[in-house]
Amino acid sequence: MKRFSDTYPPVAIIYYVFVLVFSLSAKHPVYLAISAVCSLACDISYKGIDVLKTFVKICLPAVVVITLLNGFTSHWGETVLFKMKGGNNICLEPFIYGFVTGIDVSAVILIFDSFNFIFTSDKLIFVLGSKAKNTGAAVTMALREIPLIGRRFRETREALAGIGEYGSDGRKKNFMLSASILASMISRTVEESVIRSDSMISRGWGLKKSSRYGKFIFSFSDRIILCFSVVLALITAAGLLSGYGEVIYNPYFEMRKTDAVSLIFFICYFLLLTVPLIFNLSEVVKYKKFDKISNCQ
Repeated sequence: MKRFSDTYPPVAIIYYVFVLVFSLSAKHPVYLAISAVCSLACDISYKGIDVLKTFVKICLPAVVVITLLNGFTSHWGETVLFKMKGGNNICLEPFIYGFVTGIDVSAVILIFDSFNFIFTSDKLIFVLGSKAKNTGAAVTMALREIPLIGRRFRETREALAGIGEYGSDGRKKNFMLSASILASMISRTVEESVIRSDSMISRGWGLKKSSRYGKFIFSFSDRIILCFSVVLALITAAGLLSGYGEVIYNPYFEMRKTDAVSLIFFICYFLLLTVPLIFNLSEVVKYKKFDKISNCQ
């Protein structure tokens, strides 16, 4: 059963570019609410219910902090809530703008979280391999080495703690040992990178006539996803450029009245952000239908 995470990598990149651009550019509360809810739903469909822990630990505190920070540090607005001792007005509009900005930040965090799950290193190499082969290899190797250094650092520290050389002689010695371990891990990583690069060169890396292997196929479902995403993105962009996403926060809060045309743009944006859910659901339905037919036979 093919899921959205198995989509042709360039198609997935185009889709996420659309989603990020609209999530960052649209400041209308309805657009932002759609971004937050749909990005959370898509992330849950990829990684399971554990995503709610990330939402509660990171996204909700971010919304609260940004709302309070913007509300108490910005003093513009017409709706005065109260005055501080210094004479500054605390107004409603900065709180509204801070809350909306927090929702926007949370949506972007969830979008990047799902993108990080879908776009693995082999997909990165496949996308950059034809145009920026060296850059793709360097980025992929760097992304691998960073968590590898952390893992080796923890293993070495635990080994030192096991023989009594770490954790019992004070913070200063522990700090010096940690710095020494980190320096040795970086030196080891650099040496292994040099060895790896020599091995790649000896095996023909960098030859102009070298071939490139890719296990990804641009299938019929990928064409459907691409066409569907482009059409919905064009409609959404037309709505935003036509002013249907306009909203005023300073010095007063005012939204454009919702009418039938704006509802069409909201629905199109909702469908754009639920493309992964729609695709995954359709694949599940086809799988269950096929499984039912197989059992009957």
